[in-house]
Amino acid sequence: MLKSLKKLFSPGIELGEVLKTDIHSHLIPGIDDGTKTMRESLAILEKFIELGYQKVIITPHMMQDRYNNSHKKILNGLVKVKEEMIKKGMGLEVEVASEYYLDEQFERLLQDRELLSFGRKHILFEMSYTHEPKNLFDLVIEMQLAGYKPVLAHPERYHFMNKDHEIYHRLKEAKVLFQVNLLSFTDYYSKTIQKNALWLSNEKMIDFLGSDVHKMKHIDNIEVLKSKNILQNVIRENSLKNKFL
Repeated sequence: MLKSLKKLFSPGIELGEVLKTDIHSHLIPGIDDGTKTMRESLAILEKFIELGYQKVIITPHMMQDRYNNSHKKILNGLVKVKEEMIKKGMGLEVEVASEYYLDEQFERLLQDRELLSFGRKHILFEMSYTHEPKNLFDLVIEMQLAGYKPVLAHPERYHFMNKDHEIYHRLKEAKVLFQVNLLSFTDYYSKTIQKNALWLSNEKMIDFLGSDVHKMKHIDNIEVLKSKNILQNVIRENSLKNKFL
């Protein structure tokens, strides 16, 4: 770990060379609130290469009342992205999973064991920013009984959790993994979210770091972040699993 930290903050060594894999992005063009064109997606993927990443796991939203996505649509989108990457000779491994919103659609897919996972059956999920779902812990147990490993996307961004840190401990006791956004360590989203991300790091609760890139502005800000000393502490204090995917 110390060797990796020294490399990260040595001239010429990029963030991606330490993390290896990004597990959260929205780069299938035109299917959610992420990139709109293939050109934009490819330009961002080029940035990941420049940052030293070896793999990017794209995770389009699955949310029944907002995005009309299906697994087939997501997988077909991946094929198109890969085809264009091959044409450009881009040496980056790209996979897909999904960022699932905890709704009735998710419950049906979970019941049928038809979820797009990454790594060793990891499932990236999100929920309401304002209130805890009544069946949150029931769904966590159901995911685990189905053989999945639940990964909560950007836990630092949920308002109801900011007010009550005890829920973080409860989720950790339930063996939920946490994926924190890189930009949360700045005030990009808000000072409150920044403070919460730092608290999670100090509590050694972070399992994955993710870009949550939706547009070029996000990756540009991550490029700036790589020079900030805060990442040194985050990587030192947490047992990050990105590089094992």
